Amino acid sequence: MNAKLTSRTINRIEPDPRRDVFVWDSELKGFGLRVKPSGVAAFVIQYRPIGSRTTRRLTVAKTGTLTVDEARQLARVKLAEVVQGGDPAAEKADKKQQPTVRELAVRFRREHVAHLKPNTRREYERLLDDLILKSIGSRQVTAVTRGDIGKLHHEQADHPAQANKVLAVTGKLFSFAEAVGLRPNGTNPAQHVKKYAEVKRERYLSEAELYRLGKAMTELEAEKKITAHAALLFRLLLTTGCRVGEWLGARWEWVDLDRGLLLLPDSKTGQKAVTLSAVTLELLRHALHEKGSPWVITARRRDAAGEWPHMVNANKSWYLIRDKANKQEDKAPEVDLKGVRIHDLRHSFASVGAGAGLSLPVIGALLGHSEPSTTKRYSHLADSPLRKAADLVAGEVWAAMNAAPPADVVNMPTHSAKRTG
Repeated sequence: MNAKLTSRTINRIEPDPRRDVFVWDSELKGFGLRVKPSGVAAFVIQYRPIGSRTTRRLTVAKTGTLTVDEARQLARVKLAEVVQGGDPAAEKADKKQQPTVRELAVRFRREHVAHLKPNTRREYERLLDDLILKSIGSRQVTAVTRGDIGKLHHEQADHPAQANKVLAVTGKLFSFAEAVGLRPNGTNPAQHVKKYAEVKRERYLSEAELYRLGKAMTELEAEKKITAHAALLFRLLLTTGCRVGEWLGARWEWVDLDRGLLLLPDSKTGQKAVTLSAVTLELLRHALHEKGSPWVITARRRDAAGEWPHMVNANKSWYLIRDKANKQEDKAPEVDLKGVRIHDLRHSFASVGAGAGLSLPVIGALLGHSEPSTTKRYSHLADSPLRKAADLVAGEVWAAMNAAPPADVVNMPTHSAKRTG
């Protein structure tokens, strides 16, 4: 049937219960109306792509969503694309077949995340499952815009560090999409989304706080509220400056007691050898590893196979130690261990070294930093030897100005002298 499509024409068409009814517009060739047996009507176009022998049909809009004139104008645009070599129906079908972000994430986990270090992998998985996919998982990969990522980032504004991690993982996800050809190069929607400023949390324990921690650790171990292996872990962290994961995953075969080294085959900065002090070596020689476990830090219980696994999480023991140290009756008022994290033990190891006059390169080597810039955070702590020198010189000058007798110089034994370089 051919007729000029108008509102009146559409209202007069009756559905056929056996087949679709088509009415083709006499004003614009290829534009028409399809009425299904159910009575649902929609504006359509029918065309033959250049070089093709078959015709194709594309729904423009359902009646009621556009007026007839609006639908005719949209149809005119689509038909013009055909004249220019386009194929609107094929393009629409291609868009429907494009993967969603959730589907992309399956491949991203398999081909990228699976090869990351365990802690990094767990963080990627958490951010993907808890935040990213819940927000944009159903969107098609090519449809995600910078505005979508900006909104996702802004939703975490109350947690700047986490918001920036979400932004970083999302950026990696869409860089992967570009690499595998699912988005054009240079279209990563996470680019140019500004990160939030983060306040670096760096806490250094004083001598008094270190004493309180040691006392609490010893008492809790004696009371069997923490295991000997948990106590050993924190003592090793305090005397080596290692990251907690490096000792939690350490095997006895990596410990070279003769050369005084912990030989880590892998770490955050790659393979490295940790120099072990005499104190640390003594701790390891007296460690309780009679269970026959290959791990330095053994879990409290055997696993399902009857083997002794390594400890996975030490937070519960740490909270007990920290809280007990903070509640000791003879504790000085300035000692406050609330909020101190396990990672702060690493910072404290570095701060003691800086205060003792060790150079930043030496501290960086002890901590296993791959970049000198990482160690610079401790530079402001290295003024203790200079302050002592300034006090000595100024004291001598002040004594001379006031005609005071010079102080006696006492030669200290070599073993008690501190190196200042």
